[in-house]
Amino acid sequence: MELHWRMLSPAGMKSWQWALLLLSVVPLFPEYLSFFPVLAAAGFAWHDRLQSRTPLRLGLTGKLVLIYIGYMALTLLYTKSRIGTLETVGMWLFFLLAFLIVSVVLTDTHRFDTLLLY
Repeated sequence: MELHWRMLSPAGMKSWQWALLLLSVVPLFPEYLSFFPVLAAAGFAWHDRLQSRTPLRLGLTGKLVLIYIGYMALTLLYTKSRIGTLETVGMWLFFLLAFLIVSVVLTDTHRFDTLLLY
């Protein structure tokens, strides 16, 4: 199936398309505003997950990122700047959230091609 510009009409966009589009514009925002599109994309991905009943897959990469986030959270015990450490943990949590969005939404090659088009 080929992708063309008519597939991108806002009226006909599905929730998984909105999730991928919002994730693709995250680099355009500064780091203190980029969590808004990630949260909106998470909402659209959750809606798509409920409609298609796809399982939530964490996988090996997600488990490794969770272990790293746990390690980062342990550094709160001996850090001088707790706010900076919490910001770093929050950044990695949003990275994990973006990873989960992509792993839930990309279920076939058509959706992957749409992500590459965005």
